[in-house]
Amino acid sequence: MHPPASGPVRTLAVWCADWPTVALRRPPAEPVVVLHANRVLAASPGARSHGITPGLRLREAQARCPSVGTHERDDQRDARAFEVVVSALEQFAPRIEVVEPGRCAVPTLGPSRYHGGDRALAGKVLERVRAELAVHLGDGRVPCAVGVAVADGPRAARPPRRPLRVPP
Repeated sequence: MHPPASGPVRTLAVWCADWPTVALRRPPAEPVVVLHANRVLAASPGARSHGITPGLRLREAQARCPSVGTHERDDQRDARAFEVVVSALEQFAPRIEVVEPGRCAVPTLGPSRYHGGDRALAGKVLERVRAELAVHLGDGRVPCAVGVAVADGPRAARPPRRPLRVPP
């Protein structure tokens, strides 16, 4: 019998930028925001192009873009839409921790060995998640930036909260 492992568990984290706006299933170029407590929680790329960022008050967002579409936060809608990502990850690992809709973590010990190392696993996961998002939520295009990181422990692997640029 092996002694119990000590220290952090090698973890792969996946992050989808501005998930609440992706879950609305609107074109990325359309200016849309998701609100919570009268503040912008998430902004679509179309809204960001008008200078709207998370944290702004609703009035300030509307002043920057009068035609911005507003939607209230809906955790159930976000979770249902995130099932696409979770099902894509189930093909790589049996244990997936959904931190919140738009963010999840996977222990990589077995999957990393099977797929040829952390870098290979991260590349395959990124490719698969982007493909599933494009098919199921993006009308053939990836509807958001997707980040994948591998590190010792879920906290260290967590991708940043700041938005990533979506390549054209």
